[in-house]
Amino acid sequence: MGKILRDQQIRPDLIMSSPALRAMTTARVIAGELMYEPANIISDESLYNADVSSMMRIAALIDDSLTTVMIVGHNPAITLFANTLTDGSIQNIPTCGIASLQFQIDSWRALTRGSGTLEFLEKPKKYFR
Repeated sequence: MGKILRDQQIRPDLIMSSPALRAMTTARVIAGELMYEPANIISDESLYNADVSSMMRIAALIDDSLTTVMIVGHNPAITLFANTLTDGSIQNIPTCGIASLQFQIDSWRALTRGSGTLEFLEKPKKYFR
């Protein structure tokens, strides 16, 4: 999945991950594909048992100089978070799935329900069967 992001020329300014082993391993593998130093991945304990409200609080703390941010988290929170920020059409972001959201905001603190648009949703089963 990291190669797919690399092919789309995605270059994260920040990668945040739950500290859970599988989430952090996924974040590190993807970071390596994207030429992002794995040591710079931010491990955030609050992503482990997050709900939409806590994910909104986490996002509001992102430095406004960062424009491309990846969050590696867990379901159902990550799917609910993506649906809260967009039109709500994602049924499920599967394990190692990637939802890319676009925002027209000046500050991460300006994130609100419906403030984003879904750019793409990539699922591993599309590429690996």
